[in-house]
Amino acid sequence: MYWTDNKGRWQQDVLPFQGLTAARPTKSKVYVMVLSGDRKGLVFQVSKVTKADGTVLLATTPKPQKELVANVCLVEDHLEIGCTCSRLP
Repeated sequence: MYWTDNKGRWQQDVLPFQGLTAARPTKSKVYVMVLSGDRKGLVFQVSKVTKADGTVLLATTPKPQKELVANVCLVEDHLEIGCTCSRLP
């Protein structure tokens, strides 16, 4: 897993799943990982964020599913946001 430290530098290491905390997505078309429930550990694209009821709509098939924002962790693909490192084999 990759993440940025407090100085904005990319770090790589293995993080335990229990170490992840909820992170509210602020827009659609980003990816989140579900932290508990039937979809625990799965990554989905967000179709819609609803601040009023604190939910996100996950792009699932055959129809989108609602999930509480307190139950998702925002994830990013560092290679899509300008990182110059290469993919690991």
